Amino acid sequence: MKKREKKSEVKNQPPSPRKKKLIRVVAESGIFLLGALVILFIKTVFDAAMNKKEAAGVAVDLIKDEFDLFFTISLAVCAVLLILTMLSALTYLFQKSVSRFQRLTVSMAPIICSAAVLAISLFYAYLTSGSLVSITGYMILLGLGEAMLFRLPCAVYVLLRPLEKGKKSN
Repeated sequence: MKKREKKSEVKNQPPSPRKKKLIRVVAESGIFLLGALVILFIKTVFDAAMNKKEAAGVAVDLIKDEFDLFFTISLAVCAVLLILTMLSALTYLFQKSVSRFQRLTVSMAPIICSAAVLAISLFYAYLTSGSLVSITGYMILLGLGEAMLFRLPCAVYVLLRPLEKGKKSN
């Protein structure tokens, strides 16, 4: 009877801080990788779908050009924002004293960048929605994939952040 109670007590204990940290790093990294895969998948599916379209050749060429332009520009903007948020997270980690504003900035920057990239893709999807061939779904999914990329700075921040002093590290 006591063995069963001990086993149930062990199961009811919360995970250690290290285990929580590992779970969060794996989850954040997984979301980042999923975002990268979504971007590659959308580009591949879009190219395949546009190669199959035979009706309205001029409209298809125009839509291809619009998507390729947005794809190139949005990835460049996403890369710049991602580099800036990574630098922000890394510089924050190596400072001796950190203010509340700096902590808030580092934690909110990836969220703000994700929202901005998604808003830009929604806006551009709206601008291109009036044509013969609809690419709204592609644009929105591309924006979601790019927004997921901003989980990488969070994963790096959590991975490199030291465990809090008040908690035990198992």
